[in-house]
Amino acid sequence: MIHDAAIDVNDIRGSTPLYLASWAGHYEIVKLLLSHPVRPANPNAQTIDNETSLHCAAQHGHNSVVAILLTFGADPIVRNNSFQTALDLAAQFGRLQVVQTLLRTHPELIDPYRFYDEMENGHTTPYTITPTKHIFTHTCLHLAARNGHKKVIETLLAAGVDVNLLTHNGTALHEAALCGKKSVVCSLLRAGIDPTAINGQGHTALDILKDYPPHITYEITSIIKEFCLDDQEMNNKMHFMPIKEINEDITFENKKTKEDTTHQTK
Repeated sequence: MIHDAAIDVNDIRGSTPLYLASWAGHYEIVKLLLSHPVRPANPNAQTIDNETSLHCAAQHGHNSVVAILLTFGADPIVRNNSFQTALDLAAQFGRLQVVQTLLRTHPELIDPYRFYDEMENGHTTPYTITPTKHIFTHTCLHLAARNGHKKVIETLLAAGVDVNLLTHNGTALHEAALCGKKSVVCSLLRAGIDPTAINGQGHTALDILKDYPPHITYEITSIIKEFCLDDQEMNNKMHFMPIKEINEDITFENKKTKEDTTHQTK
């Protein structure tokens, strides 16, 4: 830099010095590159996978690096080739502080996922999951649920994310149940998730658990059934029951590919 070297030069993967410093969590180097008086690094430069330095820092939980990247204009809306934002990666890998930083500095990130109150928008019936409800490719809530990141889920819900968001795999309850995340199942049920919601194949969370041996799925199945006892005298409305705090998760081989929550090697 003293000799006016190029700052945004790319390696074979399209990684810039800023990207590599962000991946390693080197805050001072990141700050130096961003604040160069003549040739400041581009905070939104993308790799061949369309990932930015913010994606990388968020995935690896380097919160101070995330904060300074945002200060220098990193765009948290940018999506990589997997259509993931920095918030998606932070949620997927359980980076709670990063999730909190992103939501605090850019609360608009969850606008597409906010609860939509039909009663306040001219409808006479309460909010329900219907076939016309928007179907997402994935959401930060689903990514956190399948990987068992309870605190991240609670943070997202507290910020206004709709607990009943749908992807083709179903709700976050489908993800948590299928991946054996008992504590997350409990949190989602307490938050008001609809246990009767169906996925793209028309199956509820309980339905998909039937594909596995009962001795493996018994606990999660019991949690869901206990929480929503069918009351015929109440016109088949769900009767919500308090459930105890559960922290242990169940491990069983999943028929669908789960997200790899290990760090990527660069």
